[in-house]
This record gives sequence, C-alpha cells and structure tokens, in this order.
Amino acid sequence: MVGPDSALAAGIATILPDWKIERAEDNAAAFAVIESKPFELVLTGENTTGEDDVELLRQLRLVRPHTRLIILTKRKYTG
Repeated sequence: MVGPDSALAAGIATILPDWKIERAEDNAAAFAVIESKPFELVLTGENTTGEDDVELLRQLRLVRPHTRLIILTKRKYTG
C-alpha cells in the first residue's frame, strides 16, 4: 500500500486478514519495493496524485505485468 494513511491500511488488514501488507511512503518508494519482489496487488493512497499513480502503473507493467494496481485518489486525473 502506498501512502501514510494508517486507517486505510488497518481497514484493508481487517478485510484481508491472510494477506501480508507492506506500506511505502510514496510511489518512488513503492516502486523500489515492487522491483525487488512480486506482489499480487498494489493500492495507492488517496493522498497521491492521479498522474503519479498512472506513471506508477506504467512502471509496474514493465517489471511486474501481472500485478494489479488499484488507484485511490480524491484528485481528478487529467492525462
């Protein structure tokens, strides 16, 4: 999970108790972790920008093409 939202991370841990959740402060840190090992799912936090999240998706597809990405944002993507 990308972002500092601990309430969201706690909610996800409740919904998916058997999944191991790792957190990264921002998309750059998340990508560094994604490059080092595979993940089934990546969630971006609502404090990231849609543009940055789409770029993370592009990078993710190059190194982990089968990993799913869910973008949670309050900002409108204009790209």
